Amino acid sequence: MRLSDNWYQAFKWLVLIFLPALNTLIFVVGGELGYDLTVVNNILTAFSAFLGTVVGVSTVDYYRKEAQSDDSEGRG
Repeated sequence: MRLSDNWYQAFKWLVLIFLPALNTLIFVVGGELGYDLTVVNNILTAFSAFLGTVVGVSTVDYYRKEAQSDDSEGRG
């Protein structure tokens, strides 16, 4: 399944910018308010790492397929 560029850019922004920033905000503010948010932090970190891996693998797969299609077109 190929995502449109808009969806890809949205997922990339979510994984690379929003989720780490949200995780930091929750952990720091919650800690300052006296809450133990270690479990929430661990879950959000694991979720972010999972999504980052999926996006990264998808990116590599996309460029690999693009390179293969460029090679096959050039041999015509």
